[in-house]
Amino acid sequence: MTHPAAPAPILASLALVVCLSPAAATAQPVVAPLGDGGSVGVTVQNRSVHPLGIALGPADEDGVRLTLERYASGGFAAQCIAGARDAAPPLVLRIDRRATPIDVPPIGFPDGPPVLWISSRQSGRAALEAVVRGALPEATVTHLELSAVPQTFAGLRFARLLLISAADFGRLDPQRRQAIADAVSAGVTLVVGTGEAGAAPDALRTLLPVTLGDVRRPTGALAAHLGRASAGRALRPEGRAVATMTADGRPVIVEARHGLGTVRVTAVSFAELSDGALARAALTPPPEPLGHVLRWLAQAPPPGEIHPSPFGAHIWLLLAILASALLFARRRPRFALMVAVPWWLVALFVPPQWSATRLEAARVLYIPVPDGALAVGTIDLTLTRGGARTLMAGSARVALEDASPGGACLVGGGDVAGWVVDGEAGTPRRLTVFAMLDALPEGADKVGALPEWPAGALAGATLRRVQSGPLPIDLDPGTLDAVLVEPVPPASTTPAMLGQP
Repeated sequence: MTHPAAPAPILASLALVVCLSPAAATAQPVVAPLGDGGSVGVTVQNRSVHPLGIALGPADEDGVRLTLERYASGGFAAQCIAGARDAAPPLVLRIDRRATPIDVPPIGFPDGPPVLWISSRQSGRAALEAVVRGALPEATVTHLELSAVPQTFAGLRFARLLLISAADFGRLDPQRRQAIADAVSAGVTLVVGTGEAGAAPDALRTLLPVTLGDVRRPTGALAAHLGRASAGRALRPEGRAVATMTADGRPVIVEARHGLGTVRVTAVSFAELSDGALARAALTPPPEPLGHVLRWLAQAPPPGEIHPSPFGAHIWLLLAILASALLFARRRPRFALMVAVPWWLVALFVPPQWSATRLEAARVLYIPVPDGALAVGTIDLTLTRGGARTLMAGSARVALEDASPGGACLVGGGDVAGWVVDGEAGTPRRLTVFAMLDALPEGADKVGALPEWPAGALAGATLRRVQSGPLPIDLDPGTLDAVLVEPVPPASTTPAMLGQP
C-alpha cells in the first residue's frame, strides 16, 4: 500500500519551520582557550531569525543566562579552580532545550604562566622571546591578536607580563582596554613600547600619566646601547609616574603603580630591544604586592563545618499552618497544644533553611585605583543544601583566585557573572575573589586592631575600615571585615643611568 505524497507547499513550510527553529539553526558551541590560558571561551552562533537563550552552569539549574539576538554571536568565559579531588564542578551549556557538557580544565600552568605579547604583527615572536628570556630565563612568549584579547580581566591576570605597543593599545576597543587596566590593578605588570609610529600622545592617559613626544632617531648613550635602533620617543612623566632609567639625562623607562600592578613604558619599541641592561630593566617584574594581600586575607580563621537543618523552609511552613489550625480548633484545644508545642521547641534549635547557601563571613580589602577600586576578599559560605549552585556575582568584572576545599568555577558573559560551587549539605567554602568596582567605599578612622602589613611592597600602607561597601557576591550580608588601603606614595629613588655598552 502506498501513501499519497505530501503537497510541495506543506513540505516547504515544514522545512522552513525546522530551519528557523533556534535549536536546529544554532551551530555547535566552540570551546577554546582564552587569553593567558587559564580560562576557556564558549562561543555560540545564533543562525536563527529569533532571539536565542543560552545558559552555562551546573547540571540541575540554568546558571548564568544570556540572550543572543538573531544572527548574533556571543557566549561565556569560564574559569575553574580544582578542589581536593583535583576536579572542578562540571558545567553544562544549555542552548534552547539542548544541554551540552562543557569541559573546563582547572587552572594550571605546567610550564609556568606565559608572557602575553599583544600585537597586530604576525612576526617577531622568536626574537622577542629571546630578549624576554634574558630577564626571565624560563619565560614563554605567547602571541595574541588584538581580537583575541579577552573582554574581562579574569583571562589576563595570570600572565607574568603583558607586552603591547602604544599604537596597538590605542587600536583596542574600550572593553579590552578596560580588561587590561583591570588585570594590572589585580597585580599584572604591563610593559608598553612607544617607539613605533601611530601612537596618539594621550594613548596611555588612562593607565599612566606620561606624555609621549614625537618619534625620532635615538642618539647618544641610548643609540650606542641599542646599536640598530631606528626610532624612539621622548617621555615626560607626570603625577605619580617616575623615571626608573635615563640615558643622557632623558627618561627611557617610566613606570607607576596601578592598584596592585605596575605600568611601565619604554622609549623604544620591543623590536629595538636586545639583551642587556635596558631590556632587563624593562622586562623584569617588580616586587608583587598581591602575595602580601593574599597572606593578609589568609589570617582569617578557616571556615568550619556546620550541620544544617534536615528540613527545608517549606516543611516548616506546612507545619506552622497545621499547628495553627489545630491550636485554634474549638473542639480539642488541649490536643492541638500538645501537637504544636513540640514543633515550636524544635524550631528554636533547628531553624529552617530558606536558601541553598549562607554567608558566614567576609574579609575584603578595597584598594584605590584610578576611577574606581579593586576589591580582593575571602568569602566564607556554607552550603545548606547539597548539590551544585550558582551564586550570582555582585559585579560582572570579577575573577577567581582560589576556592577551598571543594573547588569552584567562575562563569561570565556580557554584563553578568556567577560562581558555581557544589558539595554536600553543611559543606564550608572559602572563595578568594577579585572584583573591580566603579567607586571606592567610604572609610573611617585608621584601624589599629587588624594585623599590620608584612614586609614587602605595601609595607607602610595605612588600613582604614570601610563604613559600608559592596561584596563581589550577591548574598545576604554576614560578618564583614572590610578595610581599604590608602595609596602608598612612590619611593623617591634615583633612576638608573644607561651608560655606554
